[in-house]
Amino acid sequence: MSATKAEIAVAHVLKAIRDDGRKAYLMGLGTQTFTLLTEAYAEANGLDPKQYRDEFWAQCSPERVFRADD
Repeated sequence: MSATKAEIAVAHVLKAIRDDGRKAYLMGLGTQTFTLLTEAYAEANGLDPKQYRDEFWAQCSPERVFRADD
């Protein structure tokens, strides 16, 4: 069975969070965005949400985002 467009979109945003430390900082652990994305991915793939979230976050390297005037 192929993935739905929604599943592809969730995976795409999670990959962006994993691969870009700035996105990880803004949309990562502790945000509602991250919770919803990881729950959706885990549900679609038959995984435990908490375990998936923990394992996924271990692959991320958040980088603080600074404003130009900081």
